[in-house]
Amino acid sequence: IEHIIPQSRYFDDSYSNKVICESEVNKLKANLLAHEFIANHGGEVVELNYGQTVKIFSLEEYEEFVKERYQSNKTKLKKLMLDDIPD
Repeated sequence: IEHIIPQSRYFDDSYSNKVICESEVNKLKANLLAHEFIANHGGEVVELNYGQTVKIFSLEEYEEFVKERYQSNKTKLKKLMLDDIPD
């Protein structure tokens, strides 16, 4: 489970602030917002603990995926597209 908006930057432990991801990707994301992470690491290949790899979406792939998958969950969609921490 990964927080879209890191708890270290803004406390939000709600369901709408959580997604499932590989632990190695979670470590790489660190304290970045989801959109920040993709902007900085899009296209990279991450080696997983069990010998497989995953490719991080490009920014274009990510935005398309988020808009398609979360169109019915506007709260999560908004969090996944954030460039800055909300006030």
